[in-house]
Amino acid sequence: NRDSNTVSWLPNLGNAIFGAPGTMAVGLLPDHVAAADVDGNGTPDLVTTNTDSDDISILTNESATCQPTICGDTFCDPGENVCTCAVDCGDPPVTEIPGGTCTDSVDNDCDGFTDCDDVADCGSDAACMVGGGIVLAPAGNVLVPVRPDTVAIGDLDGDLDLDLAVTGETPDKISILLNNGDGNFAAPIAIPTGGGTGPGHITAVDLDGDTDLDLAVALKGIDSIRVYFNSGAAAFVAGGTFGVGMTPVHLAAADFDGINGVDLACVNRDSGDVSILLNNGTGSFGPAADVAVDLDPREVTAGNFDGDLDIDLAVTNHDTRTISLLVNNGTGTFSLGTTLSVGPAVRPDGITAGDLDGDTDLDLAVATSGGGFDFATIFLNDGLGTFGAPQNFAVGGVNPGSIVASDLDCDGDLDLATGNRDSNTVSWLPNLGNAVFGTPGTTAVGLLPDHVAAADLDGNGTPDLVTANTDSDDISIILNQTAGACGGVARPLPDDAIDITGAVRLCATDADCVVGLNPVSEINCVQAPAGGGGLASCYVRRNKYVSIRPNPNNAGLQSARRVKLITGEVLGWVGPPAQVAVDGPEAAAQWLSRIQATSHYTDWNAAGTVHVGDCAVSPGQTYVIQAVADGADEADEASYSEELVLGTVAAYGDVIGAEIGSPPDRERNFRDISAVVRGFQSIQSEPKVWLDLQGSVAVPEIPEFSDINFGDINRVVGGFQGAVYPFAAPCDCPGQGCF
Repeated sequence: NRDSNTVSWLPNLGNAIFGAPGTMAVGLLPDHVAAADVDGNGTPDLVTTNTDSDDISILTNESATCQPTICGDTFCDPGENVCTCAVDCGDPPVTEIPGGTCTDSVDNDCDGFTDCDDVADCGSDAACMVGGGIVLAPAGNVLVPVRPDTVAIGDLDGDLDLDLAVTGETPDKISILLNNGDGNFAAPIAIPTGGGTGPGHITAVDLDGDTDLDLAVALKGIDSIRVYFNSGAAAFVAGGTFGVGMTPVHLAAADFDGINGVDLACVNRDSGDVSILLNNGTGSFGPAADVAVDLDPREVTAGNFDGDLDIDLAVTNHDTRTISLLVNNGTGTFSLGTTLSVGPAVRPDGITAGDLDGDTDLDLAVATSGGGFDFATIFLNDGLGTFGAPQNFAVGGVNPGSIVASDLDCDGDLDLATGNRDSNTVSWLPNLGNAVFGTPGTTAVGLLPDHVAAADLDGNGTPDLVTANTDSDDISIILNQTAGACGGVARPLPDDAIDITGAVRLCATDADCVVGLNPVSEINCVQAPAGGGGLASCYVRRNKYVSIRPNPNNAGLQSARRVKLITGEVLGWVGPPAQVAVDGPEAAAQWLSRIQATSHYTDWNAAGTVHVGDCAVSPGQTYVIQAVADGADEADEASYSEELVLGTVAAYGDVIGAEIGSPPDRERNFRDISAVVRGFQSIQSEPKVWLDLQGSVAVPEIPEFSDINFGDINRVVGGFQGAVYPFAAPCDCPGQGCF
């Protein structure tokens, strides 16, 4: 520094972030500085040439940082960094750092991979690409001439594909669009709501407990919520109309009090509160309990934010730039908790909850805009309901009004999509991991897209997007064409595919049977007939497989198994098992069999657990397995064991019932998510055979039976979000992929 006659040094704290400088006096007018190890102690020294004092200054470096590397010596030595020695060098960042350049190949988050920060350095890596490599087809618009407000997605007619319910105000009605199975929809079926009712936000959920999806709609014109009951074939009849606050604009559905099924929460824009309606079990609701929030509330989302297993709420308040957290006391009574600020520049509108950073708790994503900024603003949860500072990610569109979280590329984390009202576009933001979102992709939709939703509409296994476009009187269907993201283009098994989340067993006595898979009432233990040789086995039906776990007390017994419909049609015999090399905790016990035309007698204990797959297994059916010992008369039904009845569940991702320890209840809700998270954390001993949905990398269809991990959580969350059955049938089934 020539005018102060000093030398300054600036420590690099990492990633070209420099700390407070140090200074030292040298000669007069130091015109040049150089660095080298002058004294040979292993640390660089400094030398200046000083023009006006006719000398040079030598500054020897007495730092110990270049001494032999010893992690734990309080010095961040050469060769040490935040990844290899955090105790000396400080904690690493928790996320990778997108943007800028990565020419230095820095691994910012110590995950063992060079961070991908721009396309020039990282080539075609999806994390660097616009839209993260997620490929969405151009929108196809479907005319719904009612000035569409919102759209609800669900299987309304019971045919195993996802239909739409759209609200609009000119005239006031609900339009039902039934899916042809491929993402194309039949002409709208109108359900008038009455003049002046002003139907707005709508949700599809089972309100009366009969397993089909009913509708609840906010009627802005009469400050009410109305229920429409489903006959099961998308024939809806009006139920009750229930008063709420002033100008209801958004609904959330969840079981708030832990009894009587799904309840409702409604945001009331003009009265600045949220109305809670508790279900009596039949789809009728008592008087609303109102909880004050803040000015101009817009949307509400439900989730277990504080880790206490009941369902809380988060509400966006547009005018005060805040998020109100409403804490559930466990009985459906809410109190105002923490208030989050989105910052002074933007205002919040849409909101959604999901595990954005992969730590198993629910984070928040908010559509925010204002002052020329248009963001997806995220708040990360610590698991106890304390949220971090807002993090903003540009959406690439103007005035995002709604937001949805969905795994658009099926990489195991949740991406985001927004409907951008003033640019008439949808944006999607790829999650690069740990809730760091990459460069958004955009596509044009109809005019004034007020609402966006996500679900697999065409049955190819990837979530699609749909928007309700108010000013163009239509909805936009945006099909997801991301190559191979969710297992290719083969249509997965339907949502109701057989997935026995209980187990049955055939036992000579209780002591003879292998227990531990599911030691509760869902196991049916029956006495084996004498002609069957006292054969005893445990059976578990998963996905497109019957999994047989033989009784070790019958070692060496040669027997055969047959599978048939409960009505009596024999599908075939279990063929010879072949071992498949897989990973996971039961790698040595993964054996696969096919159903074949002839009986196969073997010592089943030699193979361990055998997974029997067959394309003849159909959704909505009930199957049985019988066993016969070697030497018995196959033509004599009396020689077979009793029938082992295998039931079905209604939906993929349904792993728990209304009470802890109870079997699946044909509903996919937050209890299912809580159960699998408790199983993952080993704080709740639900039967693992219920919770374990994700298998190994090689054979993902077959659960590992003993490992509850993030894959299982993601699959239950996916089921809750409407994902259809994700697995193909065995590879020898026509038109299906291989396991």
